[in-house]
Amino acid sequence: VGLHLITCRAKDEAGKVGMDQIAIRVEEAPNQAPVAAIQSPANGASFQAGQAIQFQGSGTDAEDGNLTGGALVWTSDRDGQIGTGTAFSSNSLSENTHVITLTATDGEGVSGTASVTITVNAVTVTGLAVTPETATIQTGESKQFTCTATYSDGSTQDVTADADWSN
Repeated sequence: VGLHLITCRAKDEAGKVGMDQIAIRVEEAPNQAPVAAIQSPANGASFQAGQAIQFQGSGTDAEDGNLTGGALVWTSDRDGQIGTGTAFSSNSLSENTHVITLTATDGEGVSGTASVTITVNAVTVTGLAVTPETATIQTGESKQFTCTATYSDGSTQDVTADADWSN
């Protein structure tokens, strides 16, 4: 780094010497942006609301090497910052399409990014089950029935109090 004088000397067959000089300035290479990469989730992936989504990525910098911790920040264009570091899990993304961005920032504040688009779908009712399935009751008697909903994420919930009952 700095100013350098380069000299070239040559001697011919008769013994005559020739010389030339040039001055060159050597400067530090500019700080290069880190390279961010997202290993998961895959671009175009779909998830159910409330489902745990695994995030994994990396950041590599020519000057600083592998970046970790707070140098790697994950954001959603809908929900803001969702995590930091090379890997984490979240089950709290809102329903809708998200552009997930991993920003890798080096020690000098220069950043590089990578992005994927994912969809978080609403959980929907896929089935209802009434128990008991059959019952015989005498006039004037009552019988308790239970209604259980099954959802698209595989979960179930007793919805007896919310169900509309009729005969």
